[in-house]
Amino acid sequence: MGRALMKDAAAEHAASDVQASLVSEGTEVMIVRHGRTTWNEEGRIQGSGDAPLTEAGEIEAVRLGERLAMGLGRKPTVCYSSPLRRATRTAEILCGHLGLQICVEEDLRERAYGCLEGLTSEEQKAQHPEAHKRNRAREDEYEIPGGGESRANARKRVLAVIKRIALRHAGQRVLIVTHSGVLSTLATTLIGAKVNAGRPGPVLPNVAINLFRWQGGSEGGWQLVLWGDKGDFACETPLAGQSYRPYWSLAACTGLAFVAGAFAGSRLRSITP
Repeated sequence: MGRALMKDAAAEHAASDVQASLVSEGTEVMIVRHGRTTWNEEGRIQGSGDAPLTEAGEIEAVRLGERLAMGLGRKPTVCYSSPLRRATRTAEILCGHLGLQICVEEDLRERAYGCLEGLTSEEQKAQHPEAHKRNRAREDEYEIPGGGESRANARKRVLAVIKRIALRHAGQRVLIVTHSGVLSTLATTLIGAKVNAGRPGPVLPNVAINLFRWQGGSEGGWQLVLWGDKGDFACETPLAGQSYRPYWSLAACTGLAFVAGAFAGSRLRSITP
């Protein structure tokens, strides 16, 4: 009898946990950049290269996994990862705390930087000055020699896959482990910002929570809810029709402070891949 009661209690707890993780409207997409790597430490461009996580990077991932496992009514129900090892290793650590399987999605990979990969900025200038210059100028259609991907193609790929995942998991919270290029593409497109060599993009901390919401079905749009959060992820789920409150996170944690006020007045922006 005692065992039966314990099983019933465990099943009830699991059911309530799943219920708490449901989203009343749209899809919540929690995007996390991989843990810090050896090439991050050395200032080397990564792209499709795959340096391992540092010890500090692994520890940060463990801490985030512990935070997410605490729930606070926001535990994800599914996890997707870029196929690159720095992302899958981070996802393994997070999912070890969450009890989730990892779905590897090829289109979540980082943009390829061709001959510039594995090089510091000074090495790029010395070895591939033309490619370094044109990449720094953010030429949209430029493909870096050696297998690089253009910004335009990467943007199209990223926006399509994130939307595809959101539509596939309507009513759920989804965890995605990916790269700075993916996050930068989604954030800057969402606010319509033009990032060039003279204007820095958003700050993209490793293993921080970046929360987006998709609403409106296949013809809907994105809302940026939380950006660069590495503290207590405790913002409350609003009632239908209410706005989220943590706009301060956008201003405090990123280079996008100048648009913080705009989000309070405009919740959704449609992004067409």
